[in-house]
Amino acid sequence: MASKRIYGLDILRATAILLVVFQHSIFYFGFNAYDHSFISFGDGVNMFFVLSGYLIGRILLTNKGSLISFWSRRWLRTLPAYIFILILLMLWDSNFELRYFTFTQAFFNAKYTDFYPESWSLCVEEWFYLLIPLLFLFRKRNTLTWIFLTIVIITAIRIYKTSGGMDIISWDEFIRKSVITRLDSIMYGVLAAFISLNFSQLWDKLKKLFPLGLLLWIGNFLISDIYGFGQYKIWLSIPIETIAVFFMIPYLSTIKTGKGIAYRFFTFISMISYSLYLINHTPINKFLEIDQLQAYTKIYTWLPFVIFILISFLGAYLMYRFIEKPCMNLRNHMTFRKRNLQTIPTSKDSLSGRI
Repeated sequence: MASKRIYGLDILRATAILLVVFQHSIFYFGFNAYDHSFISFGDGVNMFFVLSGYLIGRILLTNKGSLISFWSRRWLRTLPAYIFILILLMLWDSNFELRYFTFTQAFFNAKYTDFYPESWSLCVEEWFYLLIPLLFLFRKRNTLTWIFLTIVIITAIRIYKTSGGMDIISWDEFIRKSVITRLDSIMYGVLAAFISLNFSQLWDKLKKLFPLGLLLWIGNFLISDIYGFGQYKIWLSIPIETIAVFFMIPYLSTIKTGKGIAYRFFTFISMISYSLYLINHTPINKFLEIDQLQAYTKIYTWLPFVIFILISFLGAYLMYRFIEKPCMNLRNHMTFRKRNLQTIPTSKDSLSGRI
């Protein structure tokens, strides 16, 4: 079977996860998540959100199957690896957190994500998978209306919640990491999918805006890093990053394949990106808490970073190979079998000689 991967989108996905890994790696050099004494290079999660909206939007807008089929395929893709890590963490801490199984730990805010902090973005994704497809029950006439209405409503909620001013921790918990204030980021990707499927001429024009998208992305993180946390960060940083990725996708979607070391690198990182996201922060921090390791890390200060890199990438590959890929194969087999069953001739057709 020919690969359905699009190299340009693999570059975007790989860049997103490398930005996330970079953000998590600064801990090993004495920085923290709210430190602005280093260049952040932007929030990779925003790239994931818009890209996810584009890819899932195209599926929803062209899918003729049932919502149950869509949900089962999505959850076979995302839940097994997540639940595997979640159970490991709960066994490690002898702690059971029900909200992490229902993805409610960051619905209104991220104050309840201390157990597995990076899971906030999965809450946004999973609630998107659950709620947004319901809008497309009316897709024949009202798709664009629903897309714009969702973006406007979520943006209005975010503006309302920030109208009284916020410090960086409150903004991070109540705005950046909350389901109800971040679904619009994914809907920008859905908007891109809608345009690509219905307005080919406009889509071709948007392909020329890739340099603008790149410029917006770079300018956004430079302004944020230079001026630190303030009104710009509160009001504009999220929508500008989102729009920047929206402008990048049309051109990147035209790069179907590549070659050489760069091609293999970006494709590999993209392939393991989901497992890499799940494993590269909290699970490794838990591992480094082992007493025997603590003694060595005090002597060799470089050791935690080396362990972080090795476990992140090796662990992500193993998770992809033995958890993600088998579940995706099962999903594809179920879809293939269902399609075959739908084409099996009835007894009446068989008797009449129809094949």
